[in-house]
Amino acid sequence: MDLVRLRNTLPVAKGSIRDVYRHPADDRLLIKIIRESTREEKYGSGQPWYKFKRRRYRHLIAYLREVREQIAVHATWESHPNFLQKIVGFVDTDMG
Repeated sequence: MDLVRLRNTLPVAKGSIRDVYRHPADDRLLIKIIRESTREEKYGSGQPWYKFKRRRYRHLIAYLREVREQIAVHATWESHPNFLQKIVGFVDTDMG
């Protein structure tokens, strides 16, 4: 799998924990990346012992939740609703 380079591009949107970029090879696709500052703040080792999350998914738990919801929509709806994002895959980037 090729590494998608996004470091020198501007995000098209910013959420509370993620930045959203256009896929450089396909304008129809977006890439959502959890910001480094959020990874350290929410999941980093500076957390108090009782909040330290040593889950095997770490900061990627956000993506796991989205995939689970995608599967639930697929299981209960006849077709994918236009108002929901459609996950088409995962890609490695130079920003994590």
